[in-house]
Amino acid sequence: MDLLRIAALLTPAQCLDWLAQLEQAGAAPAQVLDNHYGGRVAPQMRRAARLQAPPPLHAQAMDLLQSLRPRLQECFDVALGRCEAAQFLRYETGDFFVAHQDGNTPLLRDASLTRRVSVILLLNAAADAPCDGSYGGGELLFHPRGGGEPCREVPAAGSLLAFRAETTHEVLPVVHGRRYSVASWFHGAVVEGA
Repeated sequence: MDLLRIAALLTPAQCLDWLAQLEQAGAAPAQVLDNHYGGRVAPQMRRAARLQAPPPLHAQAMDLLQSLRPRLQECFDVALGRCEAAQFLRYETGDFFVAHQDGNTPLLRDASLTRRVSVILLLNAAADAPCDGSYGGGELLFHPRGGGEPCREVPAAGSLLAFRAETTHEVLPVVHGRRYSVASWFHGAVVEGA
């Protein structure tokens, strides 16, 4: 399975700063896909909140993601074009996202078909027992193509995971605390004259 792990993309101080800004942000139920793709709230499939990050924070996240383009292109051997607007997400106790694919699959017949690489940046740490600022559960579970044992990932705060958009994955239910993350998707590069 293609999975790129980038540890400590954000420092602990940056994580705390981003989290403090998000504590003040408005929220709405996260959709399955987003409005651009005809998204809808589907609580049986996904239960999480999408936060309205302050514009400077959103711009900072987008700059960080854009800076990863060369590394992602090299890792996944694909020419990448635009990066979708970053989604700031909060999963509370009981929240989850069932097994799904983000794009680049014939199972999805919409504009997400051109998504090539998904990225998830974790902003706070997981902990077995409740403690300030952490969460429990909420692991990312990746399902290998053709079967086999799923791969469970619990990235450290400030770490990023990148994977091919057609990879089946899920967010297991959060059992305590609040899990904060940033998600986005890189589309394939547009070929001139195509």
